[in-house]
Amino acid sequence: MLCFLLLVHFLEEVSGSKGSEEWGYVDKSAWKKTCKTGKSQSPIDLDISQAILVDWEPLKFHNYDARGDIVAENNGHTELVQGFQSWTKRPYVTGGNLKGRYNLQQFHFHWDGNDRFGSEHTLAGLHYPLEVHFVHIKEGLNETNAHHVVGGVAVVAVQFQIAPKGEALFDLEKVTEATNSSDTKGDVPSYSPGSLLPPDTSTFFRYTGSLTTPPCSEGVIWTILAYPNLVTDTQLRILRRHLKEDGSLLIDNWRTVQPMNGRKLYLNKGTVNREGIDTGELWDITSKAVPVVLICVVFIVVLV
Repeated sequence: MLCFLLLVHFLEEVSGSKGSEEWGYVDKSAWKKTCKTGKSQSPIDLDISQAILVDWEPLKFHNYDARGDIVAENNGHTELVQGFQSWTKRPYVTGGNLKGRYNLQQFHFHWDGNDRFGSEHTLAGLHYPLEVHFVHIKEGLNETNAHHVVGGVAVVAVQFQIAPKGEALFDLEKVTEATNSSDTKGDVPSYSPGSLLPPDTSTFFRYTGSLTTPPCSEGVIWTILAYPNLVTDTQLRILRRHLKEDGSLLIDNWRTVQPMNGRKLYLNKGTVNREGIDTGELWDITSKAVPVVLICVVFIVVLV
C-alpha cells in the first residue's frame, strides 16, 4: 500500500494531477517555489539560430508498437493517459544521446481554444495547436525520487498540426469524449502509443529543463521531435470541451516559454542534409489558423 501511495504522489507531480485547487493556469504567476525561482525552466522557444547542430544516433522507441490496456483521465489540468508500467512489453526509449533506458510512465496533452496557441514549446514564437508529452523515468530509479535526480526524467514532446485527416488520435477519440468532465476516467483496451509518433523521429531538439507544471522540478531531459503529427478539427474540439473542476472550460493548459539563462539547445540533424536546414520544411507551421510562415535559416556546418 505504501508503494502504491508513493507512486500516486509521483504521478500527481509529473502530470499535474493534483486537485485544481492546488494550482491552475489562470494565474501562472502565482506558481511558487522552483516555478518562480528556477533558472532552467520549461518550456522554451526553439531558436534554431542558437541551436548547436549535432549528429547523434537516432532516438529509439522500444515497444511503442506494443499494445496493452490504458486508463485515460481528465484530471482538471489535462487528459492524462497511464497504465504502461503494468504492460508485459513496457514501452521505453534509448539512444539519441540518452544515458540509459527510460521507461514510459504516462503521456498527456496541452492545447488552447485558439488554433494559434496550444503547444508549450514554440519555434520563432509560433505555436502548434496541440502538444503531447511522453514522460519517461530512468531505469533503476523509483517513481518517488526520479524527479529529484538530474536526468531522472526524460520527456519526449510531439507537436500536432491540423489536417483534414488524422489517425494519430483515432483510438483515443471515444475515451477523451467520455472523460469530458473533471475527475472522470475511462479504460482503453489494446492501445498502442506509437500511433502518436510522427513518421520521422530522427530529427529532434534537445535541452535540459523542468516539468512544465508545479512543482516545476528541474533536471528534466527534453526531446522535442522536429516533425509534427496530424490532428483533426474534430479531435481538437473534443479536447476543448474538457472541463476543469469548477466547471469552466479547460482550453488553455499550456505554460508560456521561459528564458534560456545560458542553457544549450541542440538540434540532432537526423535525416536533414548536412549542408543546411530549411526550417520551412523542418517545422511546417501551416495550421489553418496560423499565418503561413516561411522561415529559412541555413547553417553552414564546418567539419573540424
